[in-house]
Amino acid sequence: MPIVQFAPFSSLVQPSFWHELTNIKIDVLQLSDAAIPITGSYSVGRSVTDRESGKEIALGCNLSIGSESFDKEAKTVPGSITTSGTFKNYNTIEEFKAADKTTLFNEEVTKIWDHIIATRDTSCLNNFLIITFADLKKYKYYYWFAFPAFVSKPAWEISDDWQSASKEFSAELLIKIHDQLKSRPATLPFFLVREDASIAPVEEFSAFFASTSPSSQTIAFIDPSPNPSNPGWPLRNLLAYLRTLYPQSTSSVRVLCWRDAEIPPASSWKSRFGVVQVRGAPPNNDERPSAVGWEKNPQGKLGPRLADLAPMMDPTRLADQAVDLNLKLMRWRILPSLDLDKISATKCLLLGAGTLGCYVARTLMV
Repeated sequence: MPIVQFAPFSSLVQPSFWHELTNIKIDVLQLSDAAIPITGSYSVGRSVTDRESGKEIALGCNLSIGSESFDKEAKTVPGSITTSGTFKNYNTIEEFKAADKTTLFNEEVTKIWDHIIATRDTSCLNNFLIITFADLKKYKYYYWFAFPAFVSKPAWEISDDWQSASKEFSAELLIKIHDQLKSRPATLPFFLVREDASIAPVEEFSAFFASTSPSSQTIAFIDPSPNPSNPGWPLRNLLAYLRTLYPQSTSSVRVLCWRDAEIPPASSWKSRFGVVQVRGAPPNNDERPSAVGWEKNPQGKLGPRLADLAPMMDPTRLADQAVDLNLKLMRWRILPSLDLDKISATKCLLLGAGTLGCYVARTLMV
């Protein structure tokens, strides 16, 4: 049987996050490099249709952060899943490069594992880590995400292949699942499904499935991956959670990857279904499994990324853009034949910037 291939999270950092970080660095953190809590969010996987070929093009399996990530009171967008993260900013690029990333990563992994064992709660399964260095003078931000996920040994395998959920469940049952998810105050990141379409949090596994045969038990999660053959990253820790706490009944798991934010037309459901299995003896809960999760850079290598916001935040560049805009407006309204390249390359010293100086400047430009 083929091994299950998971689609890793890809960070999606909104420009507002860097604006807010600049303010926090100057006014709050200053020279402190202490770790602080932040939040991120993700939603169901999305794809777009190519107008020419008509094919579905999968978008990224994104976890997004923005200015609201620093706000503990920020409201969750309906339909999205909020995740907790640890943010650590360094004062120099040298400190950023020399940071003990292995220790930082292992601390986050241990936090997730201890939370599973101690509380049986799933709220920490999607925890993430981000380390940064903010070059405030040049408006450049270096950052590196980690999305910790436990490694299963042996690996999970899929019996056949991932297929449309509509082949396993009726449209009526899928609509009921959709309506129940919508009716909850907060969207469940992980949930259980019975054959009568009732759902419950994963924490209620034993009670919810007490009188349900294994062939009618389904584990579901909000899947940020749009890839038809690769479930999203959250499934890795969900399977580790189930295998750790319920080893006797989770060697084979029916999985529903929920990807439908709305009821689709003509019952063309995007959600996927598959049966995954793992061989071997149940894991030893006294020993934490290894984990992976550092994000690769655009070159496909393990390393930090760079966000250059100078064009958006550097006053000098903004002034240059404003001058260029004013010149173009003058050409449109006054002199269409004006050579902007020649004007922008010309240097002229004007003594006086009052009303007369403005008229002199305009005359010289013409």
